Amino acid sequence: MVRTINYNLSYWFAPMQEKNKKSYERTNSTRQTIRFEDELLAEIRTQLANRQESFASWVKEACKQRLDRDKSIKKCPD
Repeated sequence: MVRTINYNLSYWFAPMQEKNKKSYERTNSTRQTIRFEDELLAEIRTQLANRQESFASWVKEACKQRLDRDKSIKKCPD
């Protein structure tokens, strides 16, 4: 008997929030809640302790660097 597994990707990748924003809320952005392991969060906070940078900007920059790195890896021929 062959069993087909149907993964519900919406469970793993939450859809964008509804864009029914109040006039005072930011446009072109969506709030996303994420969970960090305690050790990772402690390392990030340690780095941020001596900088004039917010946690959110640090995380966004890290995400952008990962996206750029993944793009450059895909461009490399095998």
